[in-house]
Amino acid sequence: MIHMIFGKPQSVYRNAETEQWTYSNIPGFPDMLFLFRKMNNPFTENDYALIRQPLYENVWYIAVDQWRQGRIVNEN
Repeated sequence: MIHMIFGKPQSVYRNAETEQWTYSNIPGFPDMLFLFRKMNNPFTENDYALIRQPLYENVWYIAVDQWRQGRIVNEN
């Protein structure tokens, strides 16, 4: 869902336990870092869960509202 709302991240870093997506230089939005923690899943090695950050709650709602109007905030 983050990818749909904010578009492709500027960078993605992955290690054995986490994956992080960074977004920067999006007009009207702060720089953001979304962190995902790897989950145990017997069916796949690629199951990650978002570690939610209250800091981005308002930004999320603004971006979702724009998405509902047909705009992606980061069209890279």
